[in-house]
Amino acid sequence: MKSKISRRGFLGGVIAAGAAPAIVPASVFGETAPSNKLQIALIGCGRIGTSMDIGGLAANQDLAMLTTVCDCDSVRLANMKNVAEQRYQRKMDHLKLEMDYRKVLDDPGIDGVMICTQDHWHARMVVEACLKGKDVYVQKPMALSVEESEAIVEAVRRTMRVFLIGTQQRSDHGGCI
Repeated sequence: MKSKISRRGFLGGVIAAGAAPAIVPASVFGETAPSNKLQIALIGCGRIGTSMDIGGLAANQDLAMLTTVCDCDSVRLANMKNVAEQRYQRKMDHLKLEMDYRKVLDDPGIDGVMICTQDHWHARMVVEACLKGKDVYVQKPMALSVEESEAIVEAVRRTMRVFLIGTQQRSDHGGCI
């Protein structure tokens, strides 16, 4: 019997296993082939967003497309468009610039968000993103208290969203060996 696997289910497993990018024939997905890329928004255009996370998206552009960047600082927001164009090595005329993360979460065209904001915003944004039907990648720490952590766990379980916490530089070789 042929089992059906969703594109999100597959990508969530691949990302969680650290195996992205992966080459998978379209026959595995049927109608939801990788050519139907995930639409991703990056929230937070500071050091981590511009130096690390945008690079991860650009390196995996066969799986996901950066559609929106968001920051409440207009200077950082404008800079992120330039950074994106450098990382993707092409013009990003389609890229939406948004100053209010709530508008990003309300956009039905966005499948997932990468949250790279200051730490005290992480838990709130993760919970809100899950409740709005978005898959979530958040930088560490995911929360600042046990209560915030429990709220995240509850939101992820209730909504069945894909959720991942960034822990880069914790398991790579980076000169530690």
